[in-house]
Amino acid sequence: GLRDSLVKILQDYKLQVNLNEGYKRVFVNDTVTLGKNMRSMARRGTHIDESTTCQLCTNPLIQEQEAFLGDVTVFFCGHAYHNDTCLRGREFCVSCVKS
Repeated sequence: GLRDSLVKILQDYKLQVNLNEGYKRVFVNDTVTLGKNMRSMARRGTHIDESTTCQLCTNPLIQEQEAFLGDVTVFFCGHAYHNDTCLRGREFCVSCVKS
């Protein structure tokens, strides 16, 4: 009767607590792993040469015959833009936001 019901309730509660602790461990581990991956990505460089084009206008970011075409922004995702003509003060990757 009542005793069996209370025992069952306590067992279910203990199971819920154990599951919650397991979820918390997984969440913390995933958060640490994602943080490490993000730091690793932020440390990588992006190579820009004459063949690298702006993601919006598709013109080369740099050209050998011209000394300076203006500032260029390269985001962590690797997409690059001309600041003045294409990016126009945006602080996010236009290509990544579209997808």
